[in-house]
This record gives sequence, structure tokens and C-alpha cells, in this order.
Amino acid sequence: MPEGSSPLQRDITPSYIRRRIRLFFLFSFLGLMALFLFTSSTDTFKALGRLKGGYLTLALMLTLLDWILGGGRVYVLSNVLSPVSYPASVQASLANLCVGAITPSQTGGGPAHVFVLHRNGLSLPKAIASAVVTFMMTVTVLLLMALWITVAGAEAAVGMRLQSFFRLGALAFVGVSLLFALFLVRPKLTVRLMEAFIRGIGFVVGRKLHLRPAVRRFLMVLEECRESFNLYWHRGKVALLFGLLITMILFFNKFAIAWVVVRGLGLPALFEQVLLIQAILTLITYFAPSPGASGVAELVSAALMSRIVPRTLLPIYTVLWRFFTMYIGVIVGGVLLLRYLKPREPKG
Repeated sequence: MPEGSSPLQRDITPSYIRRRIRLFFLFSFLGLMALFLFTSSTDTFKALGRLKGGYLTLALMLTLLDWILGGGRVYVLSNVLSPVSYPASVQASLANLCVGAITPSQTGGGPAHVFVLHRNGLSLPKAIASAVVTFMMTVTVLLLMALWITVAGAEAAVGMRLQSFFRLGALAFVGVSLLFALFLVRPKLTVRLMEAFIRGIGFVVGRKLHLRPAVRRFLMVLEECRESFNLYWHRGKVALLFGLLITMILFFNKFAIAWVVVRGLGLPALFEQVLLIQAILTLITYFAPSPGASGVAELVSAALMSRIVPRTLLPIYTVLWRFFTMYIGVIVGGVLLLRYLKPREPKG
């Protein structure tokens, strides 16, 4: 294998990244166009002149903090297994964000995370273990969100009946948690179950995802990862707790961006209500079949936030919210990945 190459590089190619980013923005554009057609008026564009620059600057700073926290989480969890630099950890987090956003149900985020860490010196099993544990931190926090939503009374906060959506999202996250626990006990059986899950996603999106070479190799290497997972239990308990704390702060920061955008539009908003709506939105859209929930997230967010944001301002809010929480990260992560995928000039 050539120096610096990765077994995943044959599947994560520059043309693939560019094509999927274009598709992501196409779906997002269609969702936004539908939103503008049904909710915009002359007041929508007048609102652009009333935007508060201070709040938008704060939203950009929170976006940068999101990247810093994402890199910190990867750094803490990966260094249990093998030394990894903080810049490489930030790049792995942004690659995860980008490829997760441009693939159905965010299925590509983990392999991109693995690809970047592997290129920075981690063995493939350790890079996969890092990606899986990072994902499980997210799942754990989302399950805590589900409990919070239940206690807080979500339907009263958003004025909509969400019980069926909430149950579906919570069930998905409970299933993933049980799968992770099963992996520690029966890794081979878990791999077969994961393959069945990927087949199911492929059936929903109309593609045979389980036959893709990257997926086949991912499942095979996953069987070799149990030793890396054991390291977390033997010497990484503090890192796991710290990783969970960072993940909680990470999501709090993501949700706070929505409140800052609302304030940037000059609108009053209860901080807790906005956070609750963002938690519900995350549970509903996390496994959406479109790339990065593009199109779906724009429309569902508008429906949920309509209790706070006037109808005519929903398009502006949605564009700004998605820009700070997703669009800019996809672009930056895509640029970083394309740099990684450039052929290296031979030394000498």
C-alpha cells in the first residue's frame, strides 16, 4: 500500500465528495425554495435590513466553538488508544460532519472520521473504535435529551403533537445503544446485525449499501476492534466521562446557535423553549434518509420554530440557522477532505 494511503480512500474520492456535496445543497435548496414559496412576503426581505450584526457574529463564534469542541472530543477519546494531535482530531471531526451531512442517514460520517485518523497514524481498528465510541457519546446524550423532552412536556412547548415522531427517534437511539453493548459481548453477532441494519437503510433509500466495498471492509475490520474497546474499560473511564461531558456541551452549543439567530432577527425567545425545540428536531431528523436531513431539516425546523418565529421570517431564520450549524461546516470539512485526497508528490 502506498505511503499515507488508506483502505477507505478507494471509496472516499474527490469526485464522490464533490458529487455528494452538490446533492446535499440541491436538496437543501429545494427545501428552502418550498419554504420561501409558502411563507415569504415583502416583509421577509425587509427583515434583512434589520438583522443584528452582533448576534450573527456571536453565532459565527459559536460555530467555531462547535468545531473546537468536536475536535476536543475526538482528541480525548482517541488518545486513550494511541497519540493523535489536536489539529488531526479537529479535521477528523469536520470530516465526520461533512460526509455525515452528504450521505443518507449520516452513514458516511464514521468512515470519514476513520479515514482522517488512519491517515494521521492510528491503526484501522483503533480509528474505528474511536469513531464508534464518539458516536456512542452522541447517542447517550440524545437519549438524555429524550428523557428531558419527556419531563419538559414537548408538545406544550411547540404546540404540536409529536408523540409518534418522538417515540420513533427514541427507539432508534435505544436500539443503537443496545447494539453497542452487545458488541462488547458478541462482536461477530453484532457485525451481522449491523449488516442487516445497513441493508434496511439501503432498502429505504433504494440502494444496496451493504454491497459497497467500503461497507464490507468496515464490517470486517469492526470484528478486529474488540481489543481497542477493552482499552477504554481498562484505562479510559475518565476519558469516557470527559468525552460525555464535552458531548453535552457540544449539543448545548449547537442548540444555542438557534436562539442566537432568533435574537439576531430582533425577536424575543425563551432560551429553554428554543433548546427544547432543537432537541426534538434532532431526534426527528437524525436518521432522515436524505443527505444530512437536507430538505427535511429545513421544513421540519420551520414547522417547529413557527411558534416562535413569525411566518414571514421563517425563511430567513432557516437559512441563517442551517448556515451556521451545517452549511459552513460541510464546506470547510469538504475542503479539508479534498486536501487529504490530493495525490502526494513523491519525496526527493
